[in-house]
Amino acid sequence: MELNYILIGIQIQKHREKKGLTQAELGEIIDSTERHVRRIEGGHCGVSLNLLVSIANALNASIDDILSNNLSHTSSSIEAQIHDILIDCNNTETAIIIDMLKHLKALLSKYDI
Repeated sequence: MELNYILIGIQIQKHREKKGLTQAELGEIIDSTERHVRRIEGGHCGVSLNLLVSIANALNASIDDILSNNLSHTSSSIEAQIHDILIDCNNTETAIIIDMLKHLKALLSKYDI
């Protein structure tokens, strides 16, 4: 199976824009150039595993997020929904949301729901 670099580029662009970064800013973060980021997002070139990890880290995305359209098995829909909620949360917000979920789960169990 060959990777579809156009689909990878689309995912990278989506996550970059969601984070509010320009191609030049992402390039600087990953120690690359705006032109290289533009070529990656356009699917005009491949991307090494090291660079893909750097991009994912810079965008607070998982490799699964970026490769999802190329994978035959991806995270469950519930995991994806939770990930989408938590992706732009800071550590404090994430801890509060997880604590709330634990308490909610306990309440549901308490009332046999």
